[in-house]
Amino acid sequence: MTHPRLAEAVLGWDTLNWQRALEFWDQHLPRRLTDWTALELGAAGGGLSLYLALKGARAIYSNLRLPDAQVCQLHQDYGVKMLYDTVDARALPYADQSLDLVCCKSVLGGIRKNAQEDPKPLIINEIRRVLKPGGWFLAAENLQGHPLHGWLRQRYVPWSGGWEYLPANDWLALLKDFTDCHQTSFGLTGLLGRTVAQRRQLAQLDRCLDAYMPSHWHYVLALVARKPETEGVES
Repeated sequence: MTHPRLAEAVLGWDTLNWQRALEFWDQHLPRRLTDWTALELGAAGGGLSLYLALKGARAIYSNLRLPDAQVCQLHQDYGVKMLYDTVDARALPYADQSLDLVCCKSVLGGIRKNAQEDPKPLIINEIRRVLKPGGWFLAAENLQGHPLHGWLRQRYVPWSGGWEYLPANDWLALLKDFTDCHQTSFGLTGLLGRTVAQRRQLAQLDRCLDAYMPSHWHYVLALVARKPETEGVES
């Protein structure tokens, strides 16, 4: 995932920082996902479903609405076959133990929207239900990060008031029933960039700084987790 045009298609923005989530996933996944059925939740622009299809998976784009013509054209431009589905992540319309992989990017932090009841545990349970034993869950989410990140979001991100920017430990707690969990975090100055060129330059700086800064200052978290091999269908 090193070609800039492809990274832009898959990730949308701040690509050099968020691309590190793909690199992290690739370190853990098989190189090819042939014969896998893989679902992207909250697909929106369809970037991760494109990523999965290019790795050989039978990819499913899922969202509350079907994709627009631009998303379909993107998939056609890369010559991949795609299944499109409308789903509510709280009640996934798939059989128990039917999927090899489920993934999402910048989705779980935005689903609560200040509601009293937190839907994330229910969604995680649904993901675990539909995964085959040993199946994979991949996520990339926005972290709480440094106080400066919070200020920038309030100032420049109109929808940030309804978003949950959680610390890494809160995300890991949601995966308590998974096994073989791995995480990495990154990104310090990338949010300061107001243009694509600025964000690219700052992301390059981040790659140098990350190892020397506290991880709780990072603003992106990438996760890999697997459903236990011995877990059966839940009653």
